[in-house]
Amino acid sequence: MRRNWANFELEFGMTKFVPGSWVHLTALAICAISILLYIPIARRYRLGKLPWLGKAMATACIAIWLLNTGVACTPSLFRWDSSLPLFYCNLANLVGAFAILCERRIFQSVLYFWACGLSVWAFLTPTLAFGPNHIGFWIFWAYHLCIGLAVTHLIVGNVYRPNRRDLLATIAVTIAYGLILVAINVPTGWNYGFLGASRPSSPTPIDLLGPFPLRLLWIALLAAGIFCILMLPWKIADMRNRKSPTGLSENPS
Repeated sequence: MRRNWANFELEFGMTKFVPGSWVHLTALAICAISILLYIPIARRYRLGKLPWLGKAMATACIAIWLLNTGVACTPSLFRWDSSLPLFYCNLANLVGAFAILCERRIFQSVLYFWACGLSVWAFLTPTLAFGPNHIGFWIFWAYHLCIGLAVTHLIVGNVYRPNRRDLLATIAVTIAYGLILVAINVPTGWNYGFLGASRPSSPTPIDLLGPFPLRLLWIALLAAGIFCILMLPWKIADMRNRKSPTGLSENPS
């Protein structure tokens, strides 16, 4: 009986996470549904009906950051090469809290581009070793879900709309932080931010970018390209809003 249960756990991804498995797809569905359900709630916040919601969302981001960092740093799980809160997603959760609490443009911009351009890959190609029978599995998904909820709150509740200056500022911040991670990874052999010489344990798009250190250039260009793509919907919407009812620009110059 015990052997059959062990086979069941292994086959259905309960002990080890398998990308593309039913566990992965179920987690994705739950996160997507949660974000969709949060949209009308954020709209009520925008209308002033839930004044406490922003602080609650920021508190959730900080709380899950503390929980994730605390569990990762427990003696049984701690590893110097992966447990320190240095990944972009680690910083994105704190940035999300500051973006909602302080409403500073730089925090809002970094949250938008990092959440939609970088953290989204954690949902699609997660580098997760644990299955649902381990607390690390639940923390991983709750952690990244908070990033998704925070950027939803930003766009819907705070009505954030990026501009060209936000794009350039975020690219600069992303590259600057990346250089810091490279400076940490190279002498230690670590791979924080996936900017080290080693490759992620699970398949990711980074596998297609060639050997280190040349792939750092491709990663930077790819990130900047994704950020530019994330600007397009707002740029198109802005251009449409500037047109008169006759289809001509209100400001020909």
